[in-house]
Amino acid sequence: MRLASLALICPLLSACYLQQATVLSARGDGGVARDGEPTSPYTDGSTYDGLATSCPPLNDVELRIERHAGGDWSLVLDPNVRYRPLGEAQHVAAVLDHDKGGQHLAAFIVAGEPSGVELSTHVNATIARLLADLQAIGTSARFSDPTLLTTHDGFPAAFDAVISVETATTSNVSQVRYTALETLLQHAAPNLPPAIAGSVTAFRLHLTAVLRPDRVIWLGGVSEAAGEQDASKNVRQMVRDMVSPQVLARANATTEPLCERTQRTNDARDAIDLIWLVDESASMTAHRQALAERVPLLLGLGTTFGVDFRMGVARLAASSDDPSAGRFCSASSTLPQHEGGTDRFLAAAERQTLQACIRNPAGSGSSDSYAFLSARQAVLRHLPRRQGELSQIRPNANVVMVALSNRVPSEIERALGSDVTERCTLNAAEHQQINHVLGAEIARLAATSGASLSRFYALAGNCSQECSATNAHGYSHLSTSIGGITLDLCGDLEQSLQRIFFDAVSSLASVELDHTPIPQSLRVIVGDRELTRGAVNGFFYSSPSRKLRFPPNSRPSLGTDISITFRTWR
Repeated sequence: MRLASLALICPLLSACYLQQATVLSARGDGGVARDGEPTSPYTDGSTYDGLATSCPPLNDVELRIERHAGGDWSLVLDPNVRYRPLGEAQHVAAVLDHDKGGQHLAAFIVAGEPSGVELSTHVNATIARLLADLQAIGTSARFSDPTLLTTHDGFPAAFDAVISVETATTSNVSQVRYTALETLLQHAAPNLPPAIAGSVTAFRLHLTAVLRPDRVIWLGGVSEAAGEQDASKNVRQMVRDMVSPQVLARANATTEPLCERTQRTNDARDAIDLIWLVDESASMTAHRQALAERVPLLLGLGTTFGVDFRMGVARLAASSDDPSAGRFCSASSTLPQHEGGTDRFLAAAERQTLQACIRNPAGSGSSDSYAFLSARQAVLRHLPRRQGELSQIRPNANVVMVALSNRVPSEIERALGSDVTERCTLNAAEHQQINHVLGAEIARLAATSGASLSRFYALAGNCSQECSATNAHGYSHLSTSIGGITLDLCGDLEQSLQRIFFDAVSSLASVELDHTPIPQSLRVIVGDRELTRGAVNGFFYSSPSRKLRFPPNSRPSLGTDISITFRTWR
């Protein structure tokens, strides 16, 4: 199905666009100046979890709201983002650019008529067109499903569908955005700003759709893949902010300041039992060796940040009724097939055994890889939770899983047919079928008390020219459903492991907000120290869950006061 034609919403764009942008600035005295309105305090004397909400004053903060009557939007932007409405009469659209400090982002907003179908069908049909158009210009492309949610003002939204794009020749974020705009507008995009400099081949296109009664609004952002993998640049957080439905409201919307104050109390899960699911096939030999060589990096991060974790290594099951599925390795061996020693977790001090088990897990290689069965059994075999036993998951541990494979899980291949391994893209019906298979697996796991995974990650194939790996169908769906990331098996492994580590550890200390903030307006004080946005030394925010997450360097101690101030739409 093709996206319905975008409406001729406004005959003259200049008559629709409100030229005066609104500036929000939070002053150090706690007052907020907004669009000529009188200042108002951050707090109103209410309480949150029994604590007074008299939050400390914050440093100066400046945000900008761009309003558009024809598109019926108010859009919150970072001051460093350049905003430019497209000067043509047929469609309502604007582009947003940011290329400061190595953060190369080309974003856009497009308003058009709804298609008359439910949101997920509309999104899948549009993404199918985008994939075809991107591939037509000499690229390979794949995507991960969006998160379905309801916006702060009550509209259905599909948040952050991510299309990974590999271009045949070097390109830049502006060129990838141009192709996306051309697909959404159904003609060449006019009046675009000069291209942002860049010469790379790997990109990420993030897309969000908000369905209102009279229109659908698309938020999109293009970044360089390497920038997203570099935690110090904070590109991934920035682009997710730019496409968050929480930055979007109706044209006449206003904002108000709020404050929430709480303490970190989630001490029941303050350790990590990390489970590796390793593909033992011959084609994965080099990848297993590369991972084994980087085990000291991961252990070093754990030591540096004081993370209490253990590791279990299991192979991917060779059949749907494999009796050894989920069994952990604890013995070094170079034999093609070995029993693997005692079925137990490995302590951080057992580095050499851990490396040997990754190179050669227990059991033997197979042409099949039942990933969902392996994930489920790796948890169930090591329950009930029990302290002090290496064969059991600890009561105070988050269960984190990482799969390493260049193949499609056998459960997906059996459901969709063997030809799925040859294709990078799937249609909407196939994605729905994967979700059906995956839903049953997650239900089985959740049915066992205490067995739920807290995070799932995959180092898997992306159909790139550099790596003989099939697309991560199933793996990306699982990481999206449970929480986690699917990363390129052929990418920078050190960066990928660091990203997994910081994401997994940050999930140990999180705070869920009662209100829905505008992401860029968030300010967080832990004790008497204000944190910055950042995946390494500050905090980052998850729009779907309304959770603030804290990486190792800035984890609040138990009982420490946490003050969160932000703006929300009203």
